[in-house]
Amino acid sequence: MKTQMKRSVAGFAAATVLTLSLAGLAGGASAQLPAGPGGVANGLPELTVSEGAIGNVYWVGSGVAILDNAGWVTKTQQGPKKNLCRFAPNIHYKAGNIGTLDVDVATVTKVYRGKTLVYTRNYPAGYFKVGTWTTADQWQIDLAEGMNHLRVVMDATKQIKESNENNSFGGRIMVNIDCDGDGYINGKPVDGAKPAGGGLKAAPGKPDPDPKPRKLKIQPRG
Repeated sequence: MKTQMKRSVAGFAAATVLTLSLAGLAGGASAQLPAGPGGVANGLPELTVSEGAIGNVYWVGSGVAILDNAGWVTKTQQGPKKNLCRFAPNIHYKAGNIGTLDVDVATVTKVYRGKTLVYTRNYPAGYFKVGTWTTADQWQIDLAEGMNHLRVVMDATKQIKESNENNSFGGRIMVNIDCDGDGYINGKPVDGAKPAGGGLKAAPGKPDPDPKPRKLKIQPRG
């Protein structure tokens, strides 16, 4: 069912300290086309992202999302460096088309944790109708102890001509759980009664030197 959407002035700036973006996706809006509703260029689609969460913790539009619920972790010491926690609640986001034209070609979305590809979603032609949001795309995620930078890259292979070709969105997630099993959480000794420890000793890591991600313009209604 179609849901009408409008652009939001709040945007994604806080979460996109997010600094999550993909090199080569920078681009500007089409200057030749007149502006349509909400300033989006007439006659073009435009894909965007909103409402991303892990369990009840929002990682899209939330600044730095904090995960400290050890009950959500199904496995620790995952990954090549044995520093990842595997979370039971599925991570998700919603995607929508706020442009003025349906997407009539197939397209792919890719999600990265840092530079590691963690999720791919292929959408068939005609999936993104004007003014609609998708159901939440969900997948299982492994996140590292400490700061994680996620980015969602819509139309990753650039099959769609849009009003803005920078399709990278994302957020930051701080994991305050002993994922590597060394008895410390981000440099602070683990308090047996408090999996999250206390304050953080390590400063957040620097973002990848990619183009800045776009700000979110809208939120789904209802």
